[in-house]
Amino acid sequence: MEIHYVSLLGLVLIAISWMIQFSKMSEEKTLQGGSKVSRAFVGVNCFGILLLAFDSFSTGALDIALGNVLALTAALLVLSRTRE
Repeated sequence: MEIHYVSLLGLVLIAISWMIQFSKMSEEKTLQGGSKVSRAFVGVNCFGILLLAFDSFSTGALDIALGNVLALTAALLVLSRTRE
């Protein structure tokens, strides 16, 4: 079994981004009772997804790469709308 270190790093970054968001959720609440989306969360998440897409392209898994590019596009749209 071959280990894909770039994918592993991407997944670790995505997990870290969720930890960042979770910690921010406990710090601040919006007036509507929900939590704000942390810019750090989205930024780290985007970088993790980018690494997953890069690894998928480099290994020839184009269907997985396309899914990662779509997820990255959505995350970048969210990042463009977040303010801190």
